[in-house]
Amino acid sequence: MPAGKPHSSLQQQQQQQWCLISKFVSPEEQVLRAQVGLGIYTALQAAICLDTSEDDAQGCIWSCLLLLLRELKATNPILFLPFSAHTPGLLLPDAAGISQQQQQQQQQQQEQQKKEQQQQQQQQQQQQQKKKEQQQQQEEMQQQPQQQQQEQQQQEQQQEQQQQQQQQEEEEQQQQQQQQQQQQHDRIILFLWGVL
Repeated sequence: MPAGKPHSSLQQQQQQQWCLISKFVSPEEQVLRAQVGLGIYTALQAAICLDTSEDDAQGCIWSCLLLLLRELKATNPILFLPFSAHTPGLLLPDAAGISQQQQQQQQQQQEQQKKEQQQQQQQQQQQQQKKKEQQQQQEEMQQQPQQQQQEQQQQEQQQEQQQQQQQQEEEEQQQQQQQQQQQQHDRIILFLWGVL
């Protein structure tokens, strides 16, 4: 880039510079060396940098590797794995399929976990329901003696009331008999006084 012009990412993308990557060795480079062999990797180590300056080897490495991957994808795309987390926004060509598989596996695992959780919740609910039923049965068993006692008390009260009524009726009958006898006695006395 000529001196005096402002430095911008757009100008860096438009400018093509040759940079040799030899000092900075990232984990991704090690993976590529193991996959494609050191000879091919060394031959493709020189690449065109589209978004970094010539002296920024660590920034240039990602553009170089991206170009390398594009060239190697046509020959054997199965060789590549996704970049690690510290490579912002850059995945290998086959990473999409791998990530989809991972997502599907994660979804399946999540679904299985949800099913297991639901089953556990159902079991807990069933256990709680059983406990409630047992408690209700116990309460009913406890209430039955109380009800029997209440019924017995009511029966006793009814019997007492009946006895009292009978006593009252007997007393009334006795009073009526006494009144009748008194009336007869009075009549006899009056009759005798009249005769004499």
